Amino acid sequence: MDFIIRLPLIDFDIDDLDLVAQNFNRIKNKIKYSSPILYQAICNESFNTLNDKLKIKVLKYLKRGKYRAVPFAGWSGIGVGNWAPNTHIDCNKSYNIQAASKNPRWESFLKLGPERVSSFQVNQTISYEGDAWIFHTFTQSDDRTNGAWDWVKVEYHPALEKVINYLKSLKTITIPHILTIHKHVEIEDIGQIIYDLISVGMLIPKYPPQRKKTLPENHNDTEDTYIQGEFFLDKSIKIKLDHASHAIATLLEPNRSRVLDNLTHKLQSTFDDRFVPLDHLLHPHFQLWEIFDNPIQEASTLQKENHLIQKLLELNLEEATEIDITDLGPGIIQPNEIESCDYLFKISESGRIVIDNLLINQKGKLSGRFNHLPNCEWLAYQSTADIALKAEVLICEATNVHRIFTGIQSNIPFIILDALGKRTNTDLEPSELFLGIDKGRLKLVNKEGLQIIPQFHTPISYTRLTHPLAKILWHFSEENLPKCCLYQNIHFLKLPKTPRIIWNDLILMPQKWFFEDICIKNPDQLRQFIQHHRLPKSFLFGESDAELLIDTDKPSDLLILLDELKNKSTFFIYEWINTMMHTAKGYLANPQFHYCHESGRSLNKPKVHFVNKIYNQNQNWTSIHITVNPITVEPTLSKILKTYCREIKKMKWYFLVYDANKTEIRIRFQTKRKPENDQIIKNLIAEIIMVDGIKAIQKVPYNPEYDKYGKKGMTVSESIFHLESQFLCDIPNLNEIKSMDRVLTISLIWSKILIDHSAQNYIAYYKSIYANYDNYSKKSLQRKFQEHRNDEELSFAATQLFVDLIEALDKHHFDGLEGPLFTMLNHIHMFCNRFMLLGEEERTVFYFIYRHLLSRSLNKSALYDGPIGISMPSSNIALS
Repeated sequence: MDFIIRLPLIDFDIDDLDLVAQNFNRIKNKIKYSSPILYQAICNESFNTLNDKLKIKVLKYLKRGKYRAVPFAGWSGIGVGNWAPNTHIDCNKSYNIQAASKNPRWESFLKLGPERVSSFQVNQTISYEGDAWIFHTFTQSDDRTNGAWDWVKVEYHPALEKVINYLKSLKTITIPHILTIHKHVEIEDIGQIIYDLISVGMLIPKYPPQRKKTLPENHNDTEDTYIQGEFFLDKSIKIKLDHASHAIATLLEPNRSRVLDNLTHKLQSTFDDRFVPLDHLLHPHFQLWEIFDNPIQEASTLQKENHLIQKLLELNLEEATEIDITDLGPGIIQPNEIESCDYLFKISESGRIVIDNLLINQKGKLSGRFNHLPNCEWLAYQSTADIALKAEVLICEATNVHRIFTGIQSNIPFIILDALGKRTNTDLEPSELFLGIDKGRLKLVNKEGLQIIPQFHTPISYTRLTHPLAKILWHFSEENLPKCCLYQNIHFLKLPKTPRIIWNDLILMPQKWFFEDICIKNPDQLRQFIQHHRLPKSFLFGESDAELLIDTDKPSDLLILLDELKNKSTFFIYEWINTMMHTAKGYLANPQFHYCHESGRSLNKPKVHFVNKIYNQNQNWTSIHITVNPITVEPTLSKILKTYCREIKKMKWYFLVYDANKTEIRIRFQTKRKPENDQIIKNLIAEIIMVDGIKAIQKVPYNPEYDKYGKKGMTVSESIFHLESQFLCDIPNLNEIKSMDRVLTISLIWSKILIDHSAQNYIAYYKSIYANYDNYSKKSLQRKFQEHRNDEELSFAATQLFVDLIEALDKHHFDGLEGPLFTMLNHIHMFCNRFMLLGEEERTVFYFIYRHLLSRSLNKSALYDGPIGISMPSSNIALS
């Protein structure tokens, strides 16, 4: 099985209205699931009793199903084909496939060897009826081109009953159970019986792992949407697609979502860089709707200049019929970033490959609608597990259900939301997925830090999504995936006319016409429009996967087109490239093929090692976020601390500067829900907003960082934050203190504290970090320490702070992170933040602490040594 074929299942001439009338009950049954509104209008009618308007709508529906080989309410089918020295499409049946007597699928597992099968299970559908067992299983032919789920009947035999009953008694059926079954069931030829059970599908190997399947509501068991027949494509087609996959990078550009950029900014301004449960975003105070405010930005991508597009725009496109862009690159995507290329394509009458869709690094998406069909299960099983969990989002158009599951990672099954976001049936709640910032990038992870990469395996228009979480997941599935610039660059797409774009022998885009602000009200105007723009005799009208094939010589087609234009003033028209392929019955077919080229590479998505989650709001605290000019943040902070925070000494409080962009000062107060304290905060906000340099101020919920400081230790940590903030509040003109003086103050305070708390752990931890520094960084840090190694005096205020911090830390439970060391590292980081020491200056603080602790640990014998791998001139010891 090398490729998938899609074929329309409409097996009658839709231009013959008598045949439409004869099949109308069948048509209505399909419309019931795909177009409920239309169904309500026609459900009690025959085709001949419909008015002209409804007939046009029914014919339009059939025309979409006839041209487009996509699942359209059961009017499409899927099969599997092989590469061969010819091109041949022969469908002998569209549905109701006959089952084979044997199941080669299970036989192939046995040929792989027992070490490839982890365990077995008895077919859950087995029941005893009369004198035979009946069960449901999947069967397929030896060449794997045909297959079906079907009911199978096996005659009763006493020995077989003993084996089945024994296997049913086991909770799990492992290889040792199979190898030792003769000890429990004394039957001759027990091995042959086990083989037969597996062959017919009564005993099912659990390899590959079985994915949970949800059939769309429009799936009809009496008329299956898979087909059998002989499907061959010439091997030269595969060679051309493989060759293009190695060079296709010149056509690509990265994709960035403005919605996620807006969401990143909103998360940073509300929750810092912490990870928020997915359902937390739906809380009204977060105002999630704001990230979707601009409908143009909502579904668009950030447009950047593309070399290929610029080259194309310089050409005289309106006069050309066809342009080969093979030598117009290069693009900006490197070939080593391509993991897979998925092609959805047709074969033209002349034998050329016509690309309908091209997706990069989204393996299986183009055929994802068919994952519930047994002869397409290979798509699900070919992906390998890595650090990133690839979560599939299955959306059934009829019910707008959003399903997420991790494929072969069975520990996180799926999420199901209805159109309103209500949980319907799930093993994993949205509260168990977390969204946050890691190293400046937005990440979606589970509680262990494994990244979740949503994959919308069901092709769906973004505009059909209604739930905000579904929209966010859609943008996650699209972000940073390379896209073909021809399909997404707005400047290129909106050109009035573009020629056929080819890449060697591949037609990447047929001729295209773009029209906007068009008003056509009657057939005469439509004919004039077609003649004026010199449109071809047959063309495609409309959006991808819902195009209408219009033949301008057919009056009914013109009426259908006119009906579409009533609601559209902006639209695309593409040339129609005929395939000239027919089924065995002689009907014209419009098959589409799906082929996936894999590069053999796997893109690495590293684990987020620390997920600092958002928990429930602490109602006893209030937080205000003050937006300031980053250039004046220090003097503004000094003024706020000096003028206003001295007035709130009765409350526990602390502040920090959000260091993502140094544009926010955040102050948190323990109000304890006292009305008088709430009034103080209200008055404070009214006064602070008047300070020069402040752009905005808002009151937001306070969510303690339990993951960092522990649920028991959080209260003590808040007390420490208060002590540090009060210390800085009492320092006049904080912005006038030199940065090195700040470095020395913090490093001396915390080196003295760490002597009694995790000194050796600190030394060991940072010794391994500094060992990996380059020589320039090592020398720079050591030079700074040498210049200030004798500055070991603390001011009176700093000494008092040290005493207070030691007393507080003695009461700390240290139940956050991995114990006292990492909790205190976070405290040092926060103290640096309050002192406005960020980046390199903060790293200097941690190095100074390391040197002070090391010198005391070695009885000052290493005070002048280079402890990170470089010996200074007076050194007798060099530590690696």
